[in-house]
Amino acid sequence: MGLKRCSGATAFAQPRIEVVPCPDCGTDVEVWSDEATGQCPSCSRTVIRSATQSCVDWCRYAKECLGDEKFMKYGEMKAALRKSALMQAVEARTGADSVLLAHTRKVLAYAEMLLAEHREADPNVVMAAAALQGLAGGEGRSGSQSEPDTGPGGIDAALDILKELGYPQGLMKEVRDLLDPSSDSRRRDTLHYKLLHDSVLLAGSDATSGAVKRSATSPELLSAMLTDAGRNAARRR
Repeated sequence: MGLKRCSGATAFAQPRIEVVPCPDCGTDVEVWSDEATGQCPSCSRTVIRSATQSCVDWCRYAKECLGDEKFMKYGEMKAALRKSALMQAVEARTGADSVLLAHTRKVLAYAEMLLAEHREADPNVVMAAAALQGLAGGEGRSGSQSEPDTGPGGIDAALDILKELGYPQGLMKEVRDLLDPSSDSRRRDTLHYKLLHDSVLLAGSDATSGAVKRSATSPELLSAMLTDAGRNAARRR
């Protein structure tokens, strides 16, 4: 893998190996600390590390050491890692077959879709809020009547997940502001809130449409969208 500078131009350290059990067959999988995934030697499944931090996240020389292409690839893998860790934590609290879990998966899928059209947004904030909005309950889920009436843990319990996963305090505060109806109303003007709002509304409208595909997009759904990306997604449904 080569040597990596991690705390200064003259300090070097080798990336370390972390052992992660394969969720399919239980075989130990070795994953390097500067990578997000590894391949199971027994069943070939791609295994994602559950930890949220590695040397690449805090080392100021990471991009220089890895190179542009690998650094970008790591960022994509890290996004998958964070999403997986969030969903595992939500599932542990709701159960694998819960309505809330299915709703959360839909919200996350729409959030990813909308973020692809809004590169200026921070995906870490939006994806964390999207994963936790169901557990938090309340206005953070945009108030759509079509969403499941759930929120078993409340905002503090939902944010405990981020604390357990090692998210920084500043990011947790941003997520709280998105989920908490008592937060400053100006949060509604932020891109992050608009992306969360539209993702939740799209997921909720999926639940009401059932198996019958509508011939035209609902005018009410289009008018409720707060972003162009949300309106585009509504038209493609």
